Amino acid sequence: MFFALLLADVVAVVMLVLSVHMKAALIIGALVFVIIALVMALGHNSRERLKKREAEANAKIAELQEQVDGSQKQG
Repeated sequence: MFFALLLADVVAVVMLVLSVHMKAALIIGALVFVIIALVMALGHNSRERLKKREAEANAKIAELQEQVDGSQKQG
């Protein structure tokens, strides 16, 4: 979130330096912040889901490995 806010502020300051009206700079800065914050939030959620799926897959692999080891000891 900090990065999104920082980038939106930089965009707004650049627009003000270029003599854009304050209202337009505020609206565009807010849009930049919202869009970047959404992209970052969605990216974070997808990474968390990927880690969860990976942990579940590793648990399933370990379970299957135990079954294989158990059947080899009996046989």
